[in-house]
Amino acid sequence: IFGLFFLAYRCCFGFAVLSVVQAVFIQQTFAVVQQDLEFMMDAKAHDKARSTEQLLKVFLSMDHSGDGRVSWDEFEAQLDNAEMKLLLGTMGISVHDVSNVFYLLDDGDGLLGPEEFINGIHSIRGDAKALELFTALSLLHRVDRKLDLVAAGVEGKAKRLMPSRAQHKAARYVPPDLRDTFNRSG
Repeated sequence: IFGLFFLAYRCCFGFAVLSVVQAVFIQQTFAVVQQDLEFMMDAKAHDKARSTEQLLKVFLSMDHSGDGRVSWDEFEAQLDNAEMKLLLGTMGISVHDVSNVFYLLDDGDGLLGPEEFINGIHSIRGDAKALELFTALSLLHRVDRKLDLVAAGVEGKAKRLMPSRAQHKAARYVPPDLRDTFNRSG
């Protein structure tokens, strides 16, 4: 009876040791795979391609006019769409930010193209810090464009108002007979 008990003990102990070794081996294998840069790059590329495909489907579903561009009215109609909210939510864009997304993605013409929409969503996905940074960059680009327009307008007006060198020289020229008059009064 003691021999049978010892044999059962050895089998259970051996099985437990083998299970622990196997678990350690599997854990180490997963750790190496997760650290493999190539694997991670492929996974990210696959995720981006899949999300691009999903975003294109969302974009096409928003484009009711079929012109390849989405207006604010078309975009706004999709704000209550559960599928769009779910997709953007899985990409790290919170539901309350969705109403700002059109404004952030628009380059100022009031319409979103497919590349503008897809690249913009990929740029703002993630933490709130990324969204806030993208908001600031978007506003900065708009201000930059407006400043360029203002600067061009100011330069044009300044050129029209400033006399040329010849006109400037002629304006400073005082005939000799009037020089004495100006020197006495000055």
